[in-house]
Amino acid sequence: MKLLEEKLNTTVSLQNLLFATDFSEASEAALPFVAAMSLRYGGMVHVAHVLPEFNLMRPSAIDPVIVGSIYEDANSDAQEKMQQLSLRLEGFPHQTYIRHGKVGEVLSDIIPEKKIDLLVTGTHGRTGVGKLVMGSVAEEIFRTATCPVLTVGPKVPRLTKTRPGRSNGDVEPVSIGFRRILYATDFTSQSLAAASYAFSLAHEFRSALILLHVIEEYGNHPHERPGPIDAALRMLE
Repeated sequence: MKLLEEKLNTTVSLQNLLFATDFSEASEAALPFVAAMSLRYGGMVHVAHVLPEFNLMRPSAIDPVIVGSIYEDANSDAQEKMQQLSLRLEGFPHQTYIRHGKVGEVLSDIIPEKKIDLLVTGTHGRTGVGKLVMGSVAEEIFRTATCPVLTVGPKVPRLTKTRPGRSNGDVEPVSIGFRRILYATDFTSQSLAAASYAFSLAHEFRSALILLHVIEEYGNHPHERPGPIDAALRMLE
């Protein structure tokens, strides 16, 4: 195993994990995963929530005093929810942040500031065209983040558990794992960059690792052109 890791450079360091949350049920689904990786890699969990600035809110003729009051209420609500979330992460090294601005820009600032190795966030279910981009906020994060991003979709089974004898719903990640990991590659440098993370997670969580390459528009008679298939299999090997 050691020789294989040295050859493939599969060991990654996840010392700083960024959990981006809007306190929704979709975000809740991602929390056990970031906690599990903190436990396995010994990483610090940075929890961030982004509130929009005044000038990002929808223009209207409402009195600025009223708008300010609404904004203060939103900020107070976020502070309260963040405190509750912090209690649930008791026992895990973590820091919390409530910042103001555009989600993509704020997270892009936090990543180098806190030396983030992995960003974890939940995604909302979408219908129609929206489902193609995982929702506008998640899509923005996916495009602008300068570190790897793990997204947890709405169809992933909820894994939050409560520790016996505790009433605040602390996260219990010990039994959470990745039983099978699917690594899809087109052999480009972008997809190969993800290989070390797939291999490292498989090693840390003792997961089965499946390697997949898709040959598009190959036709209905693959036996007539075995060359591309053989070449892809050699690349996977």
